[in-house]
Amino acid sequence: MKQKNQKMEAETLDNINKTKRFTILTIITLIILALLTSTMLINNENIKISKIFSNKIMADTVTTQHIGTDVIASFDSDTGELSIVGDIVESGDYEINKNSFRSFINTCGVENILTITFISEIDLPEDSSELFKDLNFLTTINNIDYLKTYDVIDMSSMFENTDINIIDLSSWYMCNVTNVTNMFFNCDSLTELYTPRYYSTETITLPTDKWYNVSDINDSNIYSNFNETDFQNSVYSSVHLKKLIDYNITYELNTDIEIENPTSYNALSEFTLNNPTKVGYIFTGWTEANGGEEQETVSISPRTITGDLTYTANWEAEPYTIRYNLDGGIETTNPTSYTVE
Repeated sequence: MKQKNQKMEAETLDNINKTKRFTILTIITLIILALLTSTMLINNENIKISKIFSNKIMADTVTTQHIGTDVIASFDSDTGELSIVGDIVESGDYEINKNSFRSFINTCGVENILTITFISEIDLPEDSSELFKDLNFLTTINNIDYLKTYDVIDMSSMFENTDINIIDLSSWYMCNVTNVTNMFFNCDSLTELYTPRYYSTETITLPTDKWYNVSDINDSNIYSNFNETDFQNSVYSSVHLKKLIDYNITYELNTDIEIENPTSYNALSEFTLNNPTKVGYIFTGWTEANGGEEQETVSISPRTITGDLTYTANWEAEPYTIRYNLDGGIETTNPTSYTVE
């Protein structure tokens, strides 16, 4: 009986040890699984980041930094592209910190940044003044509509001294903006601007004093600035403005007689050329620089052509009649006409 009890106790102890070993193994397995899962998540996040920034692993040519609330900036010195995206956090507000952003720009070198691309929606801070200022070689901002401007109050000097060609603010909400001083100052390369859908009550000065409204073909006004009252028929709708560029007109008249014709034109010009005259010749029409058919009448209409023009006057010798009074004499074969040639 005693041996039987001892055997039962031994079996019980063995079962307890087996249970302990199983429990320990289970815990170790769970820990390993947790570590593996964590590693996989980290790898997935890294893969996401890699995909966001042109599907490549960050190399020595790429500089990356947080520049605000869950906002990552990455600069590729090979391409000159600065990419900005909300962090990998699945939800949250992504807002640029202006000081961090400007500090990162200085780190990259203002002269090295050629393009800025926004990859996800980003909130701009209340003070967005001088945000892109002095990026002298910046020509393009991609996905500028991803920038959310609901809380912005100050946009002064925002694009000052940049080399951007086209700025599309058609999705921007600017009703709360109270300072737009020098917003486009020295943006000499800017040729097209889409106004905000929701305007600031402040007057926004354009970089030059001659712009026209592409959105309305009946609008012949020349603009040097705009605000919410300028386009009453387009309230809550963006207006496409273009710089009014003056193009040269050159004439090759082949005559000494002066004639008054415009020497320049722009998208709003409307006139018809005066035809020249030349002693001993008949004007047969104008031809353009690339040749083509002669045109007796050349008219410039608004919004139809761009670029410098050259018009050449074409001539043919005018024939003059010769009459003879033979006074009863015999007719001869003398010429009946002549030209100055």
